[in-house]
Parts: sequence; C-alpha cells; structure tokens
Amino acid sequence: MEIVAGDNLGFADTVDYDAVALRDGLIMLSWQEHIGSTIVHVLDLEARQAHTVVTPAKGELMRLAGRIDFTSAS
Repeated sequence: MEIVAGDNLGFADTVDYDAVALRDGLIMLSWQEHIGSTIVHVLDLEARQAHTVVTPAKGELMRLAGRIDFTSAS
C-alpha cells in the first residue's frame, strides 16, 4: 500500500489484510499498519463508491468517502 496524495503522500507499508465479500459487488478490506493505524474500506463496486474509516495511531478518527474509477491495465 502506498499513499499517492494528501497529507501522508509517499507513506508506504506492507501489511496483511482481510478481505470479505459482503455480497456481489460489495467488499470490505481491513488491516492494521505497523505504525498502529487501523483502516477499514468498504468498496461498493456497483455504485462505484468507497467508504473508509481510519483510526490513526495518533490523532482523531477519520471518515472518508469517494468515487471509484475503473481504468484498464496498460
């Protein structure tokens, strides 16, 4: 995982994660980073929406949402 924009630009970590298919097109990913932050993503592929909750090792709970864009591999 590598952050490509925002306050933590350039941060990278390799972690184990859990992926759960909640139903067709709805996936939940979760992991804990080595620095202690916990992240949960809910990806609604049909609606092309992502919802994320981050509990940073230091700081306040963050809730984020955004659009998922699909691109072809080149």
